[in-house]
Amino acid sequence: MPDGSGRIFAADPEAVACGAAQIDAIGSLVAEVLTQLNQAASMYVNAGGDGQIGEVIRTKYKPAETDGIGFLKDMGRLLAAHGARTADLSGLLTGVDVSATEAAKGIDGGSSLPSPGQSTPHHAS
Repeated sequence: MPDGSGRIFAADPEAVACGAAQIDAIGSLVAEVLTQLNQAASMYVNAGGDGQIGEVIRTKYKPAETDGIGFLKDMGRLLAAHGARTADLSGLLTGVDVSATEAAKGIDGGSSLPSPGQSTPHHAS
């Protein structure tokens, strides 16, 4: 829509919907990686035993494992939220596109727009 500066806003609702699907696919991939990491972490919880190797694993690997799992959980939540919001945006843009098309058809037929000087009804939202 024009903003007085000559710039026009345009969006492709189908492309936005495709983006939402891609975000969801990435979220699924993150969930799969998280599941595999959790399985490996629980399977090798006592790796290295009680000796020096076990101590190094507990002091060096475990903090990174914990951070990695937290990161993947956070990323999964973000992707789920933004995928849903992007899908909602696609629906909104589709509605705007349909409304704009209907208004443009009204311009051609002259039936949906007021005549010059005619007041327009105000609707409460």
